[in-house]
Amino acid sequence: MNSERVIAYTVCTGGYDLVQPPPPDTSGVRWILFTDGDPVDGYETVRVPSCDRKGSRLWKMLPHRHLPPHDVSVYFDACHKWRESPRAMLDQLPTGAEWIGSRHQSARNVWEHAHQVLRFDLDVRDAVARTLRLYVGIEADCACIPMTENNVIVRRNTPAVARCNEEWHRLYTETPCVRDQMTLPMAFLLSGVRPATMPFSGRNNRFYNGFLKHANNEQRKVRCRRTGPVVVATVSVPPDPVFAHTRPWMERFCREHGYVFEVITEQGPHRSAHWTKFEAGRFFEQYNARAVLLLDSDILIKPGSPSPVDLEPKSGVWAFNSMTLDYMVPCAQEQMELFEKTARHEMQSIPPCPHYMNSGVVLVWDDAEDFFAPLPFESPVSTTRNWPRFDDQNMMNHRARGRFRELPRSWNFGHPGRTGNMDRMKMRDIFFLHLNGADDKVRTVEEMLKWECFKTSTNTVRNEREENSQGETGD
Repeated sequence: MNSERVIAYTVCTGGYDLVQPPPPDTSGVRWILFTDGDPVDGYETVRVPSCDRKGSRLWKMLPHRHLPPHDVSVYFDACHKWRESPRAMLDQLPTGAEWIGSRHQSARNVWEHAHQVLRFDLDVRDAVARTLRLYVGIEADCACIPMTENNVIVRRNTPAVARCNEEWHRLYTETPCVRDQMTLPMAFLLSGVRPATMPFSGRNNRFYNGFLKHANNEQRKVRCRRTGPVVVATVSVPPDPVFAHTRPWMERFCREHGYVFEVITEQGPHRSAHWTKFEAGRFFEQYNARAVLLLDSDILIKPGSPSPVDLEPKSGVWAFNSMTLDYMVPCAQEQMELFEKTARHEMQSIPPCPHYMNSGVVLVWDDAEDFFAPLPFESPVSTTRNWPRFDDQNMMNHRARGRFRELPRSWNFGHPGRTGNMDRMKMRDIFFLHLNGADDKVRTVEEMLKWECFKTSTNTVRNEREENSQGETGD
């Protein structure tokens, strides 16, 4: 490569980075800085208009348009500090490759990266979800392409790379996500270019360091904590006869606490309706919701119940831990083991988990809204063989790792068929009754509604529903 024309270039607009000068040995490399700021010693300065982060990707993505004649370009984030000449790095890279990037160290595909984007507040859920629609139906093809971090990219100036650059820029500008990694796999698929990866860490190595050392890392984030209402959401995909009995009490609970009530009735893009629970995440964006309380449709709420939203701290994912019930431990452990085996084949290696959540009542605060991040697929095991039986719950349990908070059983008291549970459910310190495990849920809920706490409130609920119905019809 010594005879090839090599350009190392970076982009810095809006003072996003403190650009470091090139290393002492710059022989054989032409250094170019695209910026709206001050020149930096050692670089040729190309003045560009001030722009936002999406606008600044123009020069990153299209070197074949904006660089002088060259054979090889080395793009790098402006926060990087080079220890050696990029030529020394090029000698260590795969020969013959047209595009070389650094393998992503914590995401194996675009869906795992989307999960991280939402977890670290790097974009909003709606933008990520709309961008992921690019990959619907081609998940298997996408899984064959390495997920790369785009802090350093080595490209040969070839027609194939130019096509890939153009596709990448087109896709990026046509989708709302600010993370350019989200559209690059599709650009590879459309252009036919397949990336090679560096044989060393793309974050810190002998050639450069400074990964993510931006002038202000908070600028990477796109939002603060949400300030909107609490949304209570449930999924009821017909037929669901028990929901006719539980819905009025959910609605009453929301009126008592000033919450928004939403019912998801359409099945999501998955074969099993259970996975539709993940669609509840859309309410964070729709209402700027500070929390989403997700309920199974077979949750019966006693009138006058306090809200789990009042528990502290107001962060993370709250759910009842089934591991606290002796009779549930073997089942929970078996489910986790089965899910880990499935995950090794279909997603990633999953470490052991100290908890096992019951997803009948799940409180998700906005700092954990990526808990509902879009899914690449559901496990075919759960839909074809009904085993593991709670595959959507297994995924939730996995996603809650590291921010799980134990919800007191008072807000998720289930298994009414077990000896003594029905009597315990009548007690005043039990608020949310879960009909899971009941042989006949409709018969069971009808029996519960005869209890004194519901009988004294039945007329009130009926009157409130009639008033709401009259208001909707304008009578």
